[in-house]
Amino acid sequence: MLNVLIVFLAVMAFLTLLTMHEGLVERMFIFFPTSRLDYLPSQYGLNCQEIFFTTPTGLRLHAWYAEAAPKAPVILYCHGNGGNISHRLGIMAAFRKVGLGVFLFDYRGYGLSQGVPSENGVYEDAWAAYRYLVTEIGLSPQQIAIAGHSLGGVIAVDLASREPCRALILESTFTNVGDMGRYYFAWLPTRRLWRDKFNAVRRIQPLKVPKLLVHGECDRIVPCYLGKKLFDLAPEPKIFYQLAGAGHNNLDVVGGDAYFLFLKRFIETAPEKRVAK
Repeated sequence: MLNVLIVFLAVMAFLTLLTMHEGLVERMFIFFPTSRLDYLPSQYGLNCQEIFFTTPTGLRLHAWYAEAAPKAPVILYCHGNGGNISHRLGIMAAFRKVGLGVFLFDYRGYGLSQGVPSENGVYEDAWAAYRYLVTEIGLSPQQIAIAGHSLGGVIAVDLASREPCRALILESTFTNVGDMGRYYFAWLPTRRLWRDKFNAVRRIQPLKVPKLLVHGECDRIVPCYLGKKLFDLAPEPKIFYQLAGAGHNNLDVVGGDAYFLFLKRFIETAPEKRVAK
C-alpha cells in the first residue's frame, strides 16, 4: 500500500511540475526538431528559391519556395512536430507535380531557423511566413491555401483564424493536447490540465473558409476519431476524407498521385464552397 501511495504522489508531483513549467511540457512531449538538413530540393528535381525571412520578434527563419504559374494557388505548408523541412521535400515535389506552388518553412529551432520553439512562437512563425508571401512575393490571400500536418494542422488553423486564405487543409490533425494526452495516458488527468494547449477546436469553430480534413484510417499516432471530432466541431463548408490503409505519416505514399490531384481539385473549387460571413 505504501508503494502505491509513493507512486501516486510521485505522479502528482510530476504533473504539478509539468503544469507549472509550460516549456518543460513542450520540450518533453511536443517539439522534436532536428537542425541537420538531410536532403536538398535538387535531389527531388525541384527548382526552389531559398528564402530567409524574419519574425516580428527578429528571429531569422528558413524556407524553400517553389513557384507555380502566375495566379495559380500556392500551398503554405505547416509541417509536423519532428524533423525539419528537408524531410517534407517529397510532399513538396508531389504538390509541384500537380501544378501547385509551395512555400515550405521551418519553425524556430527547426533546421536552419533560429530560436527555440514554443506554442506562441510557432504561431508567430506561420504568420510571418504568410506575411512574407503577401508582402514580399506579392501573392493575394485568395492564392494562398494553408495546409498543415499533425501539430502543423493546429498551427494552420491558428493562422487561418487570423488571416484570409483560399482554403484550409488539415492532415492527421488533433483537437487539443489534452485529448491527445488522454489517448496516450488515459489514467492521468491530462485532458483537464492541457485541453487549452494547441487547441484547434477553439480556433476552428468561427472559420468560414472551406476546410478539408484528411485522416489515415490506420493512424495510431493521432487516432482517426480525434480528426473526426475536430471535423464535427468545425462549421461548414467542410469535407472529411478518411484514407483507407494510411497511417499518420504516409498519406502521400498511400494516396499517391490521385491524392494530390484530389487536393488540387479541392483548392481550385474552394471559392465555390465559401459561405457568406
